[in-house]
Amino acid sequence: MTLIALTFPEQKERIAAIDASFISKSGRKADGLGWYYNGSAEEAQRGLEISTICITYLNSNTAYAQDSRQIIDIEGATRVEHVVDLAANLSQLNSRYLAADALSN
Repeated sequence: MTLIALTFPEQKERIAAIDASFISKSGRKADGLGWYYNGSAEEAQRGLEISTICITYLNSNTAYAQDSRQIIDIEGATRVEHVVDLAANLSQLNSRYLAADALSN
């Protein structure tokens, strides 16, 4: 948080962005192995998924990762929990908005 606060000028409005990334996995014993949507293949595939929340501001072409975590395929679980867990940090960074791409379960 300190590095992000020093990198972005205080007068600039910061936004948070969340997106998931698919990781292909050929093994059978990896924790969290399940069926996740692979945007590159445009279909659900067996593998792993991580969710990353980044901080940027609107006119920047760069995002700085705030937090990443592996998503476990559990009935009823959503990535919204990831945002809720970081809400206080995002607020401290003056990030009032969240951009999400296909945020779904």
